[in-house]
Amino acid sequence: MKVDGSYLPGLGELIMLNEVEGRSFSLLRTGDSVFQDAGFPGWQAVPFDASIESPSLNLAISVSPISPEDASCFKLFCGREVALGLDWAGLAISSSRKILSYKVCIPALSKNAE
Repeated sequence: MKVDGSYLPGLGELIMLNEVEGRSFSLLRTGDSVFQDAGFPGWQAVPFDASIESPSLNLAISVSPISPEDASCFKLFCGREVALGLDWAGLAISSSRKILSYKVCIPALSKNAE
């Protein structure tokens, strides 16, 4: 995806939210850590190896900058809220650049995934 925010006035962060249904996407995996259901944080910074996963749908979602050498200009956040009136899980990528290029990966989970 490529987002051009150059027409937006002023300085600041360009933030792209990538959200899915939180009841299905109940697992956050980053490095060797796995957070599931109530352990999945409401919102926090995560490294670019993070993925949100749906064991019931057998899918994972991750986002990352198109150019790894530009990764220092980007930040990634992840969160999930499931309650009355709330049902989301998502990854947000942000950058101080006015043009943000990133990829969204949606692979099937391997058979031995948690």
